[in-house]
Amino acid sequence: MDRAEKAKEVKRVVKVGDVLTHTRCMGCLEEHIFTGWDGEWMCGDPAPAPAFFADLSAEPVNDIAPGNVTHINSVPVENVEFLLNVKKERERS
Repeated sequence: MDRAEKAKEVKRVVKVGDVLTHTRCMGCLEEHIFTGWDGEWMCGDPAPAPAFFADLSAEPVNDIAPGNVTHINSVPVENVEFLLNVKKERERS
């Protein structure tokens, strides 16, 4: 999945309250709780970060690029569509 495809998928499925894992400058990872959109940019409040994130997510932000999101609620963006389809099939059964 290239960056444009990933951005499109993120925009399609993300909901307020989802935890976003994303990259920032220099490839640093951060986690934020999605709060909404500021134009094309995603906004978020800091998520309680595991120790390996080293408190890089300490401030609210309004400049998360959708193409930089790697996980939504700990699920890799590449797998979100598959898992949504599984959920729909289970609900039909």
